[in-house]
Amino acid sequence: MFCVECGKEGKIVQDGLCLDCYIKKYSPFFILPKTIDLQRCVSCGAFRYKNSWLDISLEKVLEKILDSKTKTELKKITVKIECKEKQDSADCIVTSSGYIDDFKIEEKHKILVRKIRTICQNCSRKAGGYFEAILQLRGKVDKEIIRDVEELIEREAIRGRKDAFISKIKKTGNGVDFYIGKKEIARNVVKRLHEKFGGEVKTSPKLAGVRDGRRTYRMTYLLRLPEYRKGDFVKINGRIFLIKNISGKKISILNLTNWEKKSHSNLVNLKIELVGRADDVEEAIVVSETESELQIMLPKSYEVKEILKPKQIKFNLKTVKIFRHGKEVFLIPGNL
Repeated sequence: MFCVECGKEGKIVQDGLCLDCYIKKYSPFFILPKTIDLQRCVSCGAFRYKNSWLDISLEKVLEKILDSKTKTELKKITVKIECKEKQDSADCIVTSSGYIDDFKIEEKHKILVRKIRTICQNCSRKAGGYFEAILQLRGKVDKEIIRDVEELIEREAIRGRKDAFISKIKKTGNGVDFYIGKKEIARNVVKRLHEKFGGEVKTSPKLAGVRDGRRTYRMTYLLRLPEYRKGDFVKINGRIFLIKNISGKKISILNLTNWEKKSHSNLVNLKIELVGRADDVEEAIVVSETESELQIMLPKSYEVKEILKPKQIKFNLKTVKIFRHGKEVFLIPGNL
């Protein structure tokens, strides 16, 4: 067939036109703005898109903006954006392509992005000490659990939760208070901590004011932590146990006399006495071994002592892990 415009013989696209004539007559196929004003937070670097603040690259936020502004009859649209950023602006080249029938059409457009310096709502709130919840930790609050709280908040922020922040950390006489930007975040954190460390959780709301005709509340989440942790040593009913795991109200323990494992689903009914920490585990040299006993050399004192095996097993080791409680010496499984 012949093109009605140029007379060239070949495949016709539409309206009796070949591809070159069709492009010449109907281009541009992508109607894009020449200039885009884009708000950017000077504190966290997030860009504003509609009513949200997005912690993504300039190219990614432009893709979202242009996707809503692009008007074209082409199919299978793809967009590639390359930007050279300056302090308050960026020069961007947008390569847009699409198909009409089996013919690919590609165009390049220049867009000037003007970055408007501002501060997002969450950074403003964080700087102003805003909080919706208080996480109160009481009991054995050590560096590990403080680090866990901070890491849990940080993970939420990495996932895109701009309201995941700690506005203040306050040490009290018997624990630590965390002032957290969002109630849902605080609730998730206390749930994770309770699953890992156990303890008792209490929740209490407090009226903070009225917004848009609705009452708003600040939440206080109190977590009373047990004094023991996974890997610690406790006495229950006169016997010494190693704590293998704690999850909420459940505890898994190992009897150090016979290495039998036990689980309890209600810590409230257990009278637990802490007798040693995970750091109290020592390493002793094996002097000799029989079917039922090990002869070991205790660290520091170099005293040689014979102890019964918790099970009829062959160790074949040069050293073993031990825990001492008073005059008693207990063998600890190597993988715990």
